[in-house]
Amino acid sequence: MIDEQQQNTTTHSKYLTWQALTSWNDEFYLGKVFVGTPGQPFFLSMDTSSSTMWIIDGACDSPICNGYPDSGRKKYKFHYDNSTTFLHTNSNFALNDGTKWTGGFIGRDTVAFGSSIDELVLGRWIRPQPTMLELLDCVNDIPKTSWELTVWHGQPFGVANSLAPFFGTVPIDGVFGLGWNEFDNMRAPISVLARYLDSKQFTVWMNRSATDRQGQIGGYITYGGYDDIHCDRNMFYAPLAMDNKWAVEIESFEIGSYTYASEGAKVANAVTNF
Repeated sequence: MIDEQQQNTTTHSKYLTWQALTSWNDEFYLGKVFVGTPGQPFFLSMDTSSSTMWIIDGACDSPICNGYPDSGRKKYKFHYDNSTTFLHTNSNFALNDGTKWTGGFIGRDTVAFGSSIDELVLGRWIRPQPTMLELLDCVNDIPKTSWELTVWHGQPFGVANSLAPFFGTVPIDGVFGLGWNEFDNMRAPISVLARYLDSKQFTVWMNRSATDRQGQIGGYITYGGYDDIHCDRNMFYAPLAMDNKWAVEIESFEIGSYTYASEGAKVANAVTNF
């Protein structure tokens, strides 16, 4: 088992990679993440407002862990007994965000995300959204062994067996925190990933659809660079309002004729469009 100090990637020492975001009715934007050996796939909320990673325990068979029928999709759960690289720790975790609490135990395993699929999509089509046929064409061109570009080992994460009812209603398999370290025993994934990026930045682009869609590409996260294909080339900077959060001071904002005024620090949240 490789520990955190020995984490590495399957590519070069410095790199830039993309991760597609799957949209669910423009309300949730999920990233595909593989955990374990062999990799088990999960669609996780790529959450800039949190710093921890957790997925659902495969041994949990409650309606919440499985996902309520109206949640949009059956949840993928982590079967750690099927992973040859999983390490069970003696630590537990508990997160409490009002109605979104969760708890379980902490494990360590290999984590992978980002793919050549995303790279070809961005390189081949300048328009924001490829059609499904084009995407399938792209997939067929790629050897399956090259899909995962970003891999590191020994990542600590929560294996959740107690979840708030809220999680049974939404189409997510867990959370991948893109925030900074908050807990000593659950190192933030982004703090490890940052070691290997060409530039210590990531760009989140979320597309909007005029019609409801479920499971289609609805955006991208660019790690190690700026997404100047989908985003305005002019960047504007604001100082952080908190030392350990992606939060800035906002007085008000406008969308069309709608104006919202509320002074104070606001945390940027890439999980949802709200």
